[in-house]
Amino acid sequence: MAVIDNLVSWWSLDETSGDRVDSHGSNDLTDTNTVLYAAGKQSNAADFETSNSESLLKSDTADLSFTSDFSWAGWINLESLTVNQVIIGKWNTTGENRSYAFFISTGAKLRAYISDDGTNANTSKIFFTQTGFSTATWYHLAVAYDASAGTMDFWINGSAQTQVTGHKTSVYNSTANFGLGSSFVDFAYFDGLMDEFAVWNRLIDGTDVATLYNSGNGVTYADISAGGVPTFIPKISII
Repeated sequence: MAVIDNLVSWWSLDETSGDRVDSHGSNDLTDTNTVLYAAGKQSNAADFETSNSESLLKSDTADLSFTSDFSWAGWINLESLTVNQVIIGKWNTTGENRSYAFFISTGAKLRAYISDDGTNANTSKIFFTQTGFSTATWYHLAVAYDASAGTMDFWINGSAQTQVTGHKTSVYNSTANFGLGSSFVDFAYFDGLMDEFAVWNRLIDGTDVATLYNSGNGVTYADISAGGVPTFIPKISII
């Protein structure tokens, strides 16, 4: 299976400000409170400031209302270790509209919330097992949620981490906004950079992740849509 198979959206996040275009689908993200940019893994990255409540949002849409298997991947570079800063999610406490949220929590570790009916009471809240993140460091993250099994596979920089078990076995189809970096009221805004984010309505695997990580170089949407990735050849000095 190719990386592009069952891809829902890919945000290159190359824009210097304003809305961010979905390179694959129709889910452009609306800029809230002026998300600017900085150098990314590939071209530019979106630069979020938690102190300014910045985020990129998409109103409720069927494309991003995952109720079973889904995956996401992208690059992050943290500017602070603010607790509970959201990376990606679709969440709203008003009217019991919780679906899914992934955020940096205590110990600078990733944590996932999955609600199967929109309520807090029926939300699985589980930490990933990993070494805590550091600031000023690029990390490639990838997560695959297997709904029927209630598990999540997780990769950091192309390396598989311990599988997480015990999650809810379905996701509530809420009317909440989807977003990158949003606090969704329950959490904190993201503080740092994001680049080349993508979501799928299937389980990605280690082969997909290796392609996306590309030995630490990353890839663009143009690379995966063309059916391949660039080959990075080290320069050799000839004396």
